[in-house]
Order: sequence, then structure tokens, then C-alpha cells
Amino acid sequence: MSTRHKHADMIIAWANGAEIEYRYTLIKNWRPTSTPGWYEDYEYRVKPPAKKFRVALFNNGAEGYTSTADNQADSNDHEGMPHFVRWLTDWVEYER
Repeated sequence: MSTRHKHADMIIAWANGAEIEYRYTLIKNWRPTSTPGWYEDYEYRVKPPAKKFRVALFNNGAEGYTSTADNQADSNDHEGMPHFVRWLTDWVEYER
């Protein structure tokens, strides 16, 4: 019986179209790759989805204040609140 490849799950994810990132085990920064080498001393992962947020302006009559939404459900909730004025930003994407 053969041994399962160390990176078998990542190889399958890559073959199915996932974006793969790698890093050498002694380095903390992840880097994108379109052609992974599947080296034993490298770590691989599926690129995590970018995080996103948007900033809303509210005014309760006495003062203005802001709040953030980080998903569409929160965004919809904000828009339904009585003190909602407008969005100060579009969706802003960022990576960790």
C-alpha cells in the first residue's frame, strides 16, 4: 500500500481550480503560485477569501456616528435602521 502524498488535499483542491498559496516553513508570509511545486519542506493552503467591510453613517438627531458591516446581512440590517443616513464607503476588500 502506498503512502498518501503530504500535500494530497491541496493537490486535489488545485486540480479543482482553487487558488493556492505557499510558504517555506521558516518564513511567515504566504505567496500565490499558479504552478505549485509540492515540495516537502513547503506549506500550501487554499487562498483564503478576502475579507470585506463597508462603513455606514448614522445620525440619531444629537450626533453622528459610524458603524461597519462585514457581510450583506449586516449591510441590509444597517440600511433598515431608523438612524441610517448613507454609506460612507463601497465594499472594501482586504487580506489578513
